Amino acid sequence: LLQLGWSAIPLFCGPYVKTGVHNAPLFQGSPDAEFLNDALSHPVKYVMGKCLNKKALRFTKEYSSIAIEVWDGHYFDDEHYDLTVINDLLPVDKMNKFLKVQSNKKGKDMTQLVLQSLDRRIQKAGRNHPEYKREEQFYEEAMAEAFFTLVESAVMNAGFGPL
Repeated sequence: LLQLGWSAIPLFCGPYVKTGVHNAPLFQGSPDAEFLNDALSHPVKYVMGKCLNKKALRFTKEYSSIAIEVWDGHYFDDEHYDLTVINDLLPVDKMNKFLKVQSNKKGKDMTQLVLQSLDRRIQKAGRNHPEYKREEQFYEEAMAEAFFTLVESAVMNAGFGPL
């Protein structure tokens, strides 16, 4: 498994979940102990700005970002409303670079990654085939496990205990 970058977003605004589509910049390397410690007691945006100014953080050279949908768990899937797009973590002076990269969609959708690994008969049936649904679940579980492993590794390397 190759780590291509990392990011962080605020999950709460006071006692409430900060629901929305968060566009967050990707950084090179792994988060260091200073970033993680500061993020415990200061807003993420402030800590990112501080570390960027000190050259302790570096954007990926492509100005990549990640879009993360955050929902309050009190809602059911059929109760979701349109989400607000939140770009406040993208630096104002480099906003156009990040948005240009976002608009250049070269990668494949997850559904295509799962479908292309299946038999042609199942590919033709598409996302409604039970075999696709089973494989999609396996893929999501593998991605969740990889994500947890990367986060735990970053936390351990920064001197914190295991998750």
